[in-house]
Amino acid sequence: MMDLPKNKFAPCCTVLHGNVVYAMGGRTEVDKDDSATNQVCRLDLKKDNLQWEQIASMNVRRRVMGAAVFNGL
Repeated sequence: MMDLPKNKFAPCCTVLHGNVVYAMGGRTEVDKDDSATNQVCRLDLKKDNLQWEQIASMNVRRRVMGAAVFNGL
């Protein structure tokens, strides 16, 4: 699998419909400071060229969180 962009560590990940992986929040290393992030990235497993794509950020920075898919939502 491709590395996450922008030095992202310990994101929360979930898979939607078995095809798309979402990595949300986590930590980034900025000037040797451990900071929470609001970044959300997506990896579409159906594409031939696997690349993480940054999508709309969350409203709040989250370092530790959980996520789940229930009934496809």
